[in-house]
Amino acid sequence: MPKEGGGASRHDYGVIREGPQPALKQTMSAEEGSLLSTRWLKWTRRFQVAAMLGTTAYLVFFHDFGQQDHCFKPIRKFVKDKYDSFLTPTPAELAEIEQLKQTQTAQAATATAAAQHASTQSSATSQQ
Repeated sequence: MPKEGGGASRHDYGVIREGPQPALKQTMSAEEGSLLSTRWLKWTRRFQVAAMLGTTAYLVFFHDFGQQDHCFKPIRKFVKDKYDSFLTPTPAELAEIEQLKQTQTAQAATATAAAQHASTQSSATSQQ
């Protein structure tokens, strides 16, 4: 039965506590007791979130479910198609690459011919 003032309250485990209930944050900080445990809880919470995200990513993209259909096949196919299209050049890019190769080959041939011409001229002048 509630008493006057704060009154009684029933919690999840059937424990009746008298008086006003403290806020959850106040209760947790009183139970933790030190700044070290607060920092520890913050880092373990971050690790738990990172571990769950990593596990989920592994299951979605890399885990081998065999040859049968499963719910992650459409996602895997979409990502694989995007990955392949990123790494595979388009026909326009292939034409541009060929044009660059031809330009570089012509420049290299011109530079080689100029170097040979300069060396023959220098050897001819040194013989005189």
